[in-house]
Amino acid sequence: MREAYLGHHKFFIVDNTTSGFEEKMKKGIGLISSVIGLPTDRRIFRKYLVAGEVGELPEDVKTEKMKILETYLNVPADELADRKKQNITVCVRQRSKQGATVYNYEKRYMVGHERIQEMRQITAKDYIDLLKNKSDYRAPLLKERTCFVFQT
Repeated sequence: MREAYLGHHKFFIVDNTTSGFEEKMKKGIGLISSVIGLPTDRRIFRKYLVAGEVGELPEDVKTEKMKILETYLNVPADELADRKKQNITVCVRQRSKQGATVYNYEKRYMVGHERIQEMRQITAKDYIDLLKNKSDYRAPLLKERTCFVFQT
């Protein structure tokens, strides 16, 4: 089952490193809350940047490779007018894996000391339309990501 979802942007594992069943339940509820857009503790997510080539991983470790093109957009005027939101960034993301492509719209900002991230899936047409508003100050970022499960 794990291998079927490896590389999916909503793939999470609730492991047994917590101090008991109640903590594991809190962690699971936090993950579900984040997926459906409710506020959650950002510390429950762990991603690592691994130095070196993917070929250096043991042969029995299954990997998924994908390409992600992230393009920053100009922030809409109505967003800038909202005085509660600070450090607003807006981007669109094209994520391609095994011939399939998914598009997302993401907005990140600060309210006080809290970092808010809103993301939703969009259509290819919406993606192309939104690219018309790309930022002149930030170059698109192409990421090549390799996902794998480590020690679970």
